[in-house]
Amino acid sequence: MRQGIHDLQESSEFEGEATATSKKNFSVYTDRTMILLFVVSFVTTLGMSSINSIWPLYIISLGATVLQAGYVISLSGVVATILTGFSGVISDRFGRKRVILASIILAIISPLLYIRTEGWQELFLLGPLYASVFSLFMPTRNAWIADLVEPEKRSAAYSFLFLALPTAGVVGPTLGGMIVDSLGWQTLFMVVAVVHGLSILPIIVIGDSGKPSTEPEETSFEAAGEQGQTKVVFLMILLWFVLGLGSGTVNTTIPLYLTEKLKSTKTQIGIFTSIGFGVTGAVSQLLSAKLTDKLGKRRFLLYCCLAIPLTYLAWPSRTTYMELLALRMIGMAAWTASWSPAVATLMEASPTRKRGLYSGLFEASVRFGMTVGPTLAGILWENWGSYSPFYTASLIFAVSVPIALLVERSQS
Repeated sequence: MRQGIHDLQESSEFEGEATATSKKNFSVYTDRTMILLFVVSFVTTLGMSSINSIWPLYIISLGATVLQAGYVISLSGVVATILTGFSGVISDRFGRKRVILASIILAIISPLLYIRTEGWQELFLLGPLYASVFSLFMPTRNAWIADLVEPEKRSAAYSFLFLALPTAGVVGPTLGGMIVDSLGWQTLFMVVAVVHGLSILPIIVIGDSGKPSTEPEETSFEAAGEQGQTKVVFLMILLWFVLGLGSGTVNTTIPLYLTEKLKSTKTQIGIFTSIGFGVTGAVSQLLSAKLTDKLGKRRFLLYCCLAIPLTYLAWPSRTTYMELLALRMIGMAAWTASWSPAVATLMEASPTRKRGLYSGLFEASVRFGMTVGPTLAGILWENWGSYSPFYTASLIFAVSVPIALLVERSQS
């Protein structure tokens, strides 16, 4: 009996040493699961950015006004926000892999349903369906990374995975604009459905079911005290709502603004988005991990929030395509660079068994902001002119600065 207990203890010690060695040797850039998640992230973003970058123009092409388009986009955001809040809990219960696979299947079906759309009112039903894809995907993926990667390497891991978003964003918007200009909307929807189908195999071959680890882990939540870290979680969720509200306001307005003021084609708008978000975001993600290591997660996040408001305050004073592109690149560089330190800060402050929950609430907050933003932009545009959404967004982004400062001062 004693010998059996002794053998069991030795076995447990061996497994603990093996786990420690595995974590120690873990590399963000060579781990099989991380690479496959990068591929899935890239393909999913490629498909969605091909449509989303010119989505307001599609709604208007069906006969909607700018305000009506804002209503459709906002309703889609409401549904997506609600689902986002629950998706993290669902993945905690059923596993990350199953939830991501479900989001891929939804991404394939949704664009095919758009092909038979005859009026913009139908998008009140179909729009939320496609918007729900990222609601399932992003919180689940972020929680999965926290499960896989030790705290010291999470900022690098999030930077690596977030790199997939702007990289795909280089190709997606331009591809979408070119297809619509030359072949029409229906062809775009068919192509996007095929693109989403490419991500099924990578997620299937991941061996891990993606359920949260049952091994105890001392996060800063336990180390610094529940009350202080709960405050950080609340501030991060509030910060993400404010940044989402500002982003939702300008993202909806920019393609309409370029069309009205500069008479840009859909291809030119796609190129604008590809460079402004895709190229800029990819470069910022490459630099984000290094700057986060040098400055610290929370201080770097504060610097990002300081830079964003100024770019949209200057927007109405610029009159050329290249000037506006330069401003967009500055604003998007700061916004995208903030992603990895923000998520890493949130996960650092979250207890292990609630990562999915807090990740879902975090993504729901930015979704809610992006839900309100399009309606706000439509009201501002139709009542106070095309400049008003940018001035308002600048004020909204400025609110993020004191919140980020509180997060930075809450550093444990």
